[in-house]
Amino acid sequence: MRIPGLFPLLLLLAVAGCNGTGGEASPAMQAEHCSDYRAGVKNLYWGDLHVHTAYSLDAYGYGTVATPADAYRFAKGAPLKLPDGRSMQLARPLDFTAVTDHAEWFDLLYICAHPLFDEDEYCTLMREKSNPFDGGEVFANYVI
Repeated sequence: MRIPGLFPLLLLLAVAGCNGTGGEASPAMQAEHCSDYRAGVKNLYWGDLHVHTAYSLDAYGYGTVATPADAYRFAKGAPLKLPDGRSMQLARPLDFTAVTDHAEWFDLLYICAHPLFDEDEYCTLMREKSNPFDGGEVFANYVI
C-alpha cells in the first residue's frame, strides 16, 4: 500500500454542541440555533473516539489499508471496501468520530511507502507481512 502525499496530520471530528453553539450556550441560545432543542431533554450521540487507519503501524501491520479520509466517509455512512474485496457499511452513520493514528510511526510508514525503499529489507518485510495472519510478526518486529 502506498500512502500518498506528505505526512498526514491527526484528524479529529467531534460534536461539541448544536450548530457551533458549544456545550456552554444558554438554553435560549440553544433553542434559537438547535432545530431539535427541547428544554430539559438531553441528546445521545453515538460515535467512536479511537479509530486507527493505515497511517498507524499497529493497524497497517494487520492489513488495514483505509486512510483517514476513508474512515471519515465510513463514519458518515459510506461503504468501506476491505482488502479481501468484501464491503462493509454501518447500519446508521455515526454522530462523531476521531481518527487517532499513532504519530510515532508516521516516519517509518512514509519512508517504506517511498519508491527509493522498495528493495529495503526492513520495508519489504513490513509490506509483505502486513495482513491479518502475519500482523503479529510486524507488530513484534517494529513495535515491541
